[in-house]
Amino acid sequence: MKQVCVLLLFLLFSFNTSAQHRFTLELGLGFPAFNTGLYNGVSANSSCDPNFNLGLNYLHKISNHFYAGSSFYFDQYSFSYGVNQIDTLKNRGGNVAHRSSYFFVAPMLDLGIGRHQYLHTYIAVAYGFLIKGSQRTNTYYYTPLVTEYNNTYPTNTEINKQILRIDLGITQHIRIDNMWHITISECYSFIPGTLTTLDNPINTSLGVHPGYFNLKIGVMHKYIRTGWQNRED
Repeated sequence: MKQVCVLLLFLLFSFNTSAQHRFTLELGLGFPAFNTGLYNGVSANSSCDPNFNLGLNYLHKISNHFYAGSSFYFDQYSFSYGVNQIDTLKNRGGNVAHRSSYFFVAPMLDLGIGRHQYLHTYIAVAYGFLIKGSQRTNTYYYTPLVTEYNNTYPTNTEINKQILRIDLGITQHIRIDNMWHITISECYSFIPGTLTTLDNPINTSLGVHPGYFNLKIGVMHKYIRTGWQNRED
């Protein structure tokens, strides 16, 4: 509830009487990313699937180069991630097959670069609300010639219902006319907390918090409320 109140206050601030408003509809392709390799004798591995996403951005101009507003978008995670440890006495580890869909609400700040502002950078703090999710976990423990256990079971309840994500991005604007632009955005996101957990016999429970790369193409429309002649600043 506290997060919703903060968002509503931000939106009330956004929809004031400032002169210029910008609306962007975006369609994108994104995929999660993990740090993998050998860490302290434990091997981490992953495979990830790309997913389509859809979003709507609203920005209003607060100064010559600064904009503030909010982004509303639907995004998905689809990946498998695991850890494994092998030595002369044992082979143990676990992996998780995860798929989830979230709706994000993201207050954002945007900075236009250069005189014509064909390039923008932005930061957004995104609150994600789980729409649906499914997950299966496999844990195993082998000793020489003996399988101690090898279990696969559903772990849907370990998926977080709400997540916080920080979005950092760059947007290129391709001008059609004074009021319409094509936009191309590249974004990297990270989760300060966890998306889900991975049960395994190495460290019992491991927090999973993948990064996320996004490439989006959009159509932006400017809306001038004052009635003055439309012109570029």
